[in-house]
Amino acid sequence: MALALTPHIVSVLVGTVTGCILYWGMFWFRRALARAALVRWSIREGVQLTQMERGGFFTSPFIWGGFGAHSFRVTVLDREARVLKAWVLVRWLTDKAEVRWDEGDEPS
Repeated sequence: MALALTPHIVSVLVGTVTGCILYWGMFWFRRALARAALVRWSIREGVQLTQMERGGFFTSPFIWGGFGAHSFRVTVLDREARVLKAWVLVRWLTDKAEVRWDEGDEPS
């Protein structure tokens, strides 16, 4: 028995596929904006990003940053070429960042 493609089934399939494409497109777009916000933060702080990794829900020290917030585990070089590590929560909508440096790691 073959499934007949009625106009209703076609519209549901088209809507579902379109919704998935829009969702994943926005997901990747927000991630790209968050990375750009992190780069802008490093420029403002005068540090050079050497490594960045997205923080997970259970690994980041930030419980929840709100809409548009992404946490990153970063390794940076400060002006004196010291290697420092921190957690950074960036908000791409406001371009604000919250930083939690590892103990003993503060840029000079």
